[in-house]
Amino acid sequence: MNEQKEKINSLSKVICIFCKITKVCIIVAMILIAMAIGVTLLSLGQTEGIWTSVSNILSEDYIINGSLNVFYAVLEFTNALISGVILYLLTDSTLNLFESIENSHTPFDIKNINIIKKIANIMKILVIVPPVLSISIATIFQTTATINFNFSMILVVIVFYCLSEIFAYGAKLQKDADETL
Repeated sequence: MNEQKEKINSLSKVICIFCKITKVCIIVAMILIAMAIGVTLLSLGQTEGIWTSVSNILSEDYIINGSLNVFYAVLEFTNALISGVILYLLTDSTLNLFESIENSHTPFDIKNINIIKKIANIMKILVIVPPVLSISIATIFQTTATINFNFSMILVVIVFYCLSEIFAYGAKLQKDADETL
């Protein structure tokens, strides 16, 4: 194995470990968000008790016109849960890409090209869906929305699409080189 392939494999291993740790953290966060949704729903109609106490801690941001709006809180938590699922899919695809690169003869492989395109598509969803949901929720409840629309992410999506084309060209060159030998 040449030196460059060893560097790629070492980097791929590190990224794979990072992705696995990140996936666990995302799962834990999504469980906590789901629990927050459950606590909020369990506090409906209660004026005292443990669920109300926990809900009061969670509810500071979900008070509209002086009272807790449970539906608003559930929608906000659901938006966070959807973002978590999208991040999980992005991390999982990144893990798949670097495992594939580590285990393949060359990174210029059709499987890797498809994974890079998938990552770009997931990132596109991540750029669009959460801000649109936040705006929709804020519009429904006539509140101000904290919108995290990141224009640099649009650039990253474009870069990933370009990378997929570069990898496709590299795969063609790799195929031509292999056939020449």
